Amino acid sequence: MKAGKTVIDDTGDALGRLHRVLRGVWREQVRVKSDLARKEADVIAMAASLQLITTKVGAQRFAKTWLITSKGLTWLNEKDD
Repeated sequence: MKAGKTVIDDTGDALGRLHRVLRGVWREQVRVKSDLARKEADVIAMAASLQLITTKVGAQRFAKTWLITSKGLTWLNEKDD
């Protein structure tokens, strides 16, 4: 592995963690500085990078909570099937 690159989760549980985070964002109000967001910061970053969650609520407006995107809901539905 090159310097500066970090594997998020080499135990194979990254998808499980992602699923739990997406469900939490969908069903609850997860604030960007919440305990969950801090604990799962690497998974939150991955989900945001994959456009599964966002804080964007308008053209130049951002919320203080994470919101699930339509892409995130599709991902959840596919994993729940």
